[in-house]
Amino acid sequence: PNAGSTFSGWGGACSGMTSPTSLTLTGDNVCSATFVATPNPQADLAIGLTQPSSSVRKNQQFNYTVTVKNQGPATAATVSLTVMLPTRFTLVSTPTGCTYAQSAVSCPLNSLANGQVKTVTLQVKPTLKGRFSATARTTSTTSDPNVGNNTAILTTVDIDFPPEFFEAIAAVYTVFYLSRVEFFFF
Repeated sequence: PNAGSTFSGWGGACSGMTSPTSLTLTGDNVCSATFVATPNPQADLAIGLTQPSSSVRKNQQFNYTVTVKNQGPATAATVSLTVMLPTRFTLVSTPTGCTYAQSAVSCPLNSLANGQVKTVTLQVKPTLKGRFSATARTTSTTSDPNVGNNTAILTTVDIDFPPEFFEAIAAVYTVFYLSRVEFFFF
């Protein structure tokens, strides 16, 4: 039998015997043992990575929210989460149970039952302006039939101007545009 198989019964001259048993075979008697392969449990983990806005200001704190869901059918064992923060970001506080080293936040999520969701919130702060990407990955010791949904990448644009600046530009443009329209009507 293959490793992980389970005994399901006797056949041939041994039919009806219970297990465990001792066998003494004489003559042309044939006994057979039947084993059934035990299927490997599978758990489809899916991950999501979000932030409140796609653009932030330098030194402005905001949250990355990471969601890991087990889409089943089996329980996912020894689930872990790793988030690679952009190198120019600071982790403001490390979530309980997680570790932080060299831009990587690692969190053991233990096991996730079918349908169970775990959420980790990371408070971060960009230290330079630019365009940055964070990557979140989840793994489990349970076989995953769809590893394509185990990674999420999110791009953040760190702008140098406060939101009020863009609101003022929009207001000036609107006034200018309306003035031009009124001019054409005279």
